[in-house]
Amino acid sequence: MEHIEIVPLGTLSDDRAVTGYWMTNSQGMRVLISDLGGTIWQLHAPDRDGVFADVVCGYDDPRALEASEGYI
Repeated sequence: MEHIEIVPLGTLSDDRAVTGYWMTNSQGMRVLISDLGGTIWQLHAPDRDGVFADVVCGYDDPRALEASEGYI
């Protein structure tokens, strides 16, 4: 692992903070994992042309995930 950055992701309905951890490798791939069950929030991977994009479907804030009745 080349780099880890800690970032706030928001709060749950009971005001508990959710923290994210960006991990970046030497090739530039990045993953954002939360302390809310180890949920993967984002994964930036290159396409065949080397252009990076987020390839994870999911929620952008903890309250939306908390309110969800299903799984993605």
